[in-house]
Amino acid sequence: MSFKDILVIADTTPGFALRLDVALKLAARFDAHVTALFVRQTPSFPPFIEGQVAADFLEAVEACSVAAQGEAKAVFDDRASRYAKAYWKQLEGDLVDEAVHHAMHADLTVVGQYNPDDPATDAQRNLCDLLLLDSGAPVLVLPGSVQVDTLGDQIVVGWNSSRESCRAVHDAMPLLKTAQRVEVIAVDDTRHDEKIRQDDAQLTIMPNLSHHGVKAEGKVVGDVCYDIGQTLLQCAQSANADLIVTGAWGRSRLREMVLGGVTSHLLRHAGIPILMSH
Repeated sequence: MSFKDILVIADTTPGFALRLDVALKLAARFDAHVTALFVRQTPSFPPFIEGQVAADFLEAVEACSVAAQGEAKAVFDDRASRYAKAYWKQLEGDLVDEAVHHAMHADLTVVGQYNPDDPATDAQRNLCDLLLLDSGAPVLVLPGSVQVDTLGDQIVVGWNSSRESCRAVHDAMPLLKTAQRVEVIAVDDTRHDEKIRQDDAQLTIMPNLSHHGVKAEGKVVGDVCYDIGQTLLQCAQSANADLIVTGAWGRSRLREMVLGGVTSHLLRHAGIPILMSH
């Protein structure tokens, strides 16, 4: 397996240029096609706004949308002009619906990290979650406006004996096979029953990685931060990792949002790229 179709969500945030650069570098590495998707959101307004007010509102929203599209397209033209397999696609509709639909036909979708303190990322609030849950394809989440110099040289895999972890490892296989170093980490969660803890600790994915030619090291660590997500981030930092691979939403999304969970913590706090699958 290899990446042959990479989708990157285009917008006017500062991070779009960086996301596009990463997508283009991956495409060059795997001889893949890159599509930058810009969705002009269909404007909506409260039913009590009508007549000339509604027309003026619609005109203003349309002008902003056209300007945003032009701004994003200029970034694409500047960054992607030298790559023959890069394509720009623009359409009107709902951002999440269109992104999910197009992600279903891509091998990897590249998105930005939602930052609750940055209004420019509001459109990404639910985008990553729903891409993971509804598209069935892996998502590469890049942190804010942080420059990504390398991707996939030093990889940390967050492993547990779940369907989501298994899916993430297989989706990331093209990167795992070309990595300089792969470390598979299982965090011993004392809240789980003994059988689950034993299954996680056996690191049963290791033989499969070896059969694919991935030279990986595996280890079980204690939940030293009393938060599996933070413990995994600490392990990634110690390993100088430039990518984390992990499953997403092993518990229900609502439960994680209310009670907290690994996926929520990683999506909010990771300072390095994460490849996630559900």
